[in-house]
Amino acid sequence: MSGANALSAFLMFTILIQSLNGNHGNRKVYADLTTNRLTREHDGSNGLWSLHGIAHASHATKTEFIFNADLLSEDGRNHLSIASMVYPMLGLTSDLDEDYLEYLILQAKTAKIDGFLVEWGFREHPSNIALEKLISLAEKHRPFEIGVNWCDHWLLQFLTQKNATDQMVSEFHRNAQYLLDTVFFMSSKKFPSIDLHPLIFLFGGGITVEQFREVLSLGLKIPYWLDRPLWVGNYLNFAQTTELWTEWRPLIDGIFGWIPSRKRAVPPSMPQWDFYGNLDDTIQYQRNVSSLGEGCVKNRSCHLWCGSVSPGFDNRGCAGWGGTLKYLPRKWQGTSLYNAQWKYHVLNNSSANMLILPTMNDYGEASVLLPTKQYGFEALYTTKLFASFWKGSQSDSAGVTLPTWWFSLKKNVAFLNQTGVNVTNVAAMIENCSTYIGRGSYATAANCLEAVQLLTDTLFNNLSVDDFTLKVP
Repeated sequence: MSGANALSAFLMFTILIQSLNGNHGNRKVYADLTTNRLTREHDGSNGLWSLHGIAHASHATKTEFIFNADLLSEDGRNHLSIASMVYPMLGLTSDLDEDYLEYLILQAKTAKIDGFLVEWGFREHPSNIALEKLISLAEKHRPFEIGVNWCDHWLLQFLTQKNATDQMVSEFHRNAQYLLDTVFFMSSKKFPSIDLHPLIFLFGGGITVEQFREVLSLGLKIPYWLDRPLWVGNYLNFAQTTELWTEWRPLIDGIFGWIPSRKRAVPPSMPQWDFYGNLDDTIQYQRNVSSLGEGCVKNRSCHLWCGSVSPGFDNRGCAGWGGTLKYLPRKWQGTSLYNAQWKYHVLNNSSANMLILPTMNDYGEASVLLPTKQYGFEALYTTKLFASFWKGSQSDSAGVTLPTWWFSLKKNVAFLNQTGVNVTNVAAMIENCSTYIGRGSYATAANCLEAVQLLTDTLFNNLSVDDFTLKVP
């Protein structure tokens, strides 16, 4: 049987399995989203595209990393040293650029992703700027949900008194109320929820069990259109060991999976890292999370659990955040680990109605779904294919490449506008193109983008260029 026929047979089999399991129309897929990369053009800084870090706990051959995103190739088209082991197809982008944030939403929608969980620290943290922008942009392309993956360890780092329980409880409570008043506003269709319960995903590593228990005892002012929030803890920090789960189980309402385990000591052939994971580890991780989640929901000590599917991992781009260097390959002995995780959930996951994809764009950990020069659109095509079957809907490959084209044209229009060219008509056209993509009208969107391409090409051809030389002391 050919590879294409084998894939077709597998997909037909999954459809049969789904029909036996019932209607999965309420299933959702959310992608984790980071917001810490900037550009000189937009922000005056490169953010975490540049980084100097040392993996202090590592024994790899290289533990100190210096990435300088200001270094350019001779033609100026490529950045030679960025803090990532993969290179973005779009080049360097700013996570605070509204055009780019809109691109992310459009790209997610083409891959059957229902919303983002923004890695968020607290109200005064830079991540909150991107969060508020995303909430506004999501309105333009509804339905699309914006929630948070609360990185409470960032809040701990922000506190002036790291060991002061009163300060953590007060600040955590203040920020939880902010989420209810701002992010979870009005319609449950705008954010992850179960019925009228907004979901707050908690990464962990910041607030302690005792502090969280005290926050819950204080209570929150719940808007009249909502029920209390449900707290969903990361399996990594809340349930990976029996001790953790015993402590946290009475306090949280569910768990969500994350990037599969990378705990094997590397062999001599992999000196770049300290630990890695393979196909067996990846599937076993899915079994562990599924078993705990399904059991928790079955005995009614949890409201929900969320599975996870991750395309890979290589944290040399962030110097292991000062710890050890870990690796989860995209392929292991010819098998795609991302495909294998999706197949696991399509065939075995019968009780989780949500899947988390870590991550959409964490370049520092090379766990991105976005198109890269190394892997192209592979992860996005895979996401669209399997998300469709997991939800019980039809799938095709249409639309996946259109947001990249749209973003490139959007920036071309902005450049032309800066030169003084009248771009009123073409600017209106590019806005229409984004609407078509957001609605899933991909044939119309492609025609729209083609028309914009022709107009911008003409406008560029009419530009005159003056060369001059600057003497730099």
